[in-house]
Amino acid sequence: MFHSSFTCNSLIIHDLFKLAVLRLKYAKSRGNDLFITSLKDFFGVDRSKLFLFGAARMGLYSLLKTLKNNTEEDEVIVAGFTCVVVTNAIKFAGFRAVYVDVNENTLNISTEKIKEAVTGKTRAIIVTHNFGVVYENIDEIKKLYPDIVIIEDAAHTFSSTDNRGRKVGLIGDASFFSFEYSKPLTTGMGGLLIVNEPKLAIRLKNYYETLPEYGAKVKLRIFKTLAIHLITSGYFAFLKGAFIRILKIMGLLFRTDAAEMYGEMPDHYPVKMSGLFALIGFIQMKKIDKISELKSKIVADYQRHVGEIANIKTYYEKDFNYVRYPILFEKHVSAEVIANIRAELSSHKVMVGVWFNDVVHPRGSYRYCYNEGQCPVGESVSKRIINLPVNVNCIPSVKQLETIKEILSKNLE
Repeated sequence: MFHSSFTCNSLIIHDLFKLAVLRLKYAKSRGNDLFITSLKDFFGVDRSKLFLFGAARMGLYSLLKTLKNNTEEDEVIVAGFTCVVVTNAIKFAGFRAVYVDVNENTLNISTEKIKEAVTGKTRAIIVTHNFGVVYENIDEIKKLYPDIVIIEDAAHTFSSTDNRGRKVGLIGDASFFSFEYSKPLTTGMGGLLIVNEPKLAIRLKNYYETLPEYGAKVKLRIFKTLAIHLITSGYFAFLKGAFIRILKIMGLLFRTDAAEMYGEMPDHYPVKMSGLFALIGFIQMKKIDKISELKSKIVADYQRHVGEIANIKTYYEKDFNYVRYPILFEKHVSAEVIANIRAELSSHKVMVGVWFNDVVHPRGSYRYCYNEGQCPVGESVSKRIINLPVNVNCIPSVKQLETIKEILSKNLE
């Protein structure tokens, strides 16, 4: 039986004991310093370029605020295959979102479509590394548009490298990484903003220093939710539903406010990351190479078993660090067949993800500035994609991989 999970991809139960020891050893404020130092060493950048936030979206918002010209006409280009928190950050910062379709062969924003969308009003372009698949044309875009800020959306990856061996996050003018429960590294909630352009970094620093942290009650809810996700991320996955329902009833579960999903700016937005959650990130950074190696093996095993199956497209590259393993069904595969595959995989305890199930995920959330039909490839892909977990707590065995292969093969014959 394959108990799988999309949360706490790099944390293990033992890390909670490490956290307790570190909390006793260090003052609360030391957590941020330790995490920043480990990130500085990992990326090889000056610590003045690194900013820890309560969520990645808050880092994006804060960066965009420093770019605003106080005109309603300012635009930010974004992929038409993204998350609502990204487009909301654009809205909250006072920009208009301009959607650009994706390339089905990469799941990332289309370079040619970017060229068609840039105008004199464009202030920034957000390029995606969806699922950990690297967008390889940043240099070309920077050369074409030297006065436009190029921002890497690295929320789905950590330690991917491009075809020149450069770490994702260091190629554009700035980048943001997510440390939310389901991301490659997790601090419960949280995010990292890297500002590679020196003048932008100075402007951001002045703004960042004015920000508060989450309040004590919110921090407690985040930590409780993280603990539940961690406890149920492997062989106790069958308990997750019950735990989550209990927490919801008691009002103890941390989740994105419903109002935010519909385009309203929350009260606690933006905030800095607190020392407690930074320590959780620091614990993972101490073993980041081992984590990345293990995840690379999981993805390689998936690829070896399903990569040659007919009527699907996969996106494997050994230098990519994936948050999930994406599988795209060809256009002629019916929605009914895809639903049957998902149901059968679920019946074998294989959790099947649906990122992104809309051009602005999740389906039904606020599509800021989006018009139906604007990104036909993104709309099509969102109906045909599934993904599998890449989690150190639930490594699929050969038998389990064979089961996944069998289910896909027989339904796609």
